[in-house]
Amino acid sequence: MQIDNDFLLSLNIFSAIYYLALIIYFLIKTSNVYGRASLLGLLIVNFYTLINNSLILSGDIIHASIVFWIGIVFISTFGIFVRWHIYTLLKLKIKFDWLYVLSVGFILYASYRWIIFSQLASVEQANYFADIISGNFPEDFIQINGLFLVIMGIYFVETGIQVFKKPKNQDKTYRNLFAKSVKYVRNFWLTIIGIYVVVVIASLFLPDKIVEYAFIPIGINVTYFFLVLHLKFYNDTYGFEHEEPIEKPVAEFSLRKLEAIKHAVVDEQLYLDTNCSIELVAKAAKTGKNEVSRAINVGLNISFNDYINSLRTEHAKQLLINFDKSQETIEGIGYSAGFNSKASFYRAFKKFTSKTPRQFIESAVK
Repeated sequence: MQIDNDFLLSLNIFSAIYYLALIIYFLIKTSNVYGRASLLGLLIVNFYTLINNSLILSGDIIHASIVFWIGIVFISTFGIFVRWHIYTLLKLKIKFDWLYVLSVGFILYASYRWIIFSQLASVEQANYFADIISGNFPEDFIQINGLFLVIMGIYFVETGIQVFKKPKNQDKTYRNLFAKSVKYVRNFWLTIIGIYVVVVIASLFLPDKIVEYAFIPIGINVTYFFLVLHLKFYNDTYGFEHEEPIEKPVAEFSLRKLEAIKHAVVDEQLYLDTNCSIELVAKAAKTGKNEVSRAINVGLNISFNDYINSLRTEHAKQLLINFDKSQETIEGIGYSAGFNSKASFYRAFKKFTSKTPRQFIESAVK
């Protein structure tokens, strides 16, 4: 099976541009998303890989060998970012252990191969890259790829154990919000492991060049597009980014702060402010962000975002009952109720009423 080199080059250049746009979108739209830093790290690693691929396929890598070897070293952080992302969302303690030692070992080995390469004559260096460009990968390059896949396999096994292991007292410790976070993390892990399995199987039957420059770019393009949207959706919908594990039994937890929070949110109608945040409520209630989160979670068994959006939905319902399409729009109702976009309004309304705003209007008329 052969694919034109120009096609592979175009594919990787397009993928790099697409990835840059995805990173910009991620930076703009997910400023308060929990797990943002680790997923951003994964995006940057993949973006650099695509740049590296483009330089190789264009032949320009011969004049930028340092970019190639930095990329080889940089890709070793992929497993670290995957683990960091999963551990962050599962609220597990991140510490330096034997698994990170493997990544350090990979970095040292890649650096050693870099040193060996730098000692080659210019002609030998040019031949080295010529072999890579043609798809006849040098032995050490194949070893590096193989070692990377093995280490990633170990990372996936270890993180998979954490993802599918039920914590002790899960329901009492994390309540409903932890389950939502786990659902996202499990989808994230299954998606990443899916790419890994496809790449490993493809490498057994297809030329390395096609796997390296076609399968991997297409796979990460599709995958990370959905991962970015998926993470943002879960944060917008469930708000698990603000939640902390409840260390004290519910019976011992003081709910007096909840009254102050309700006064600020309901009586002072902070929920109608499109910029309403846990920080704003904490300031109005004269308490801390964690206390706001815990009080709402314990007292109402709901996340902060769900609490605010439920109040906004109830407000919108009252406005929609007397909706006059000649004077206002459904989207305008959403903004009046405190939602900052049509999408968030429709999503929350559907979640709390099982109907779209238009369906609600039609049922109200009947």
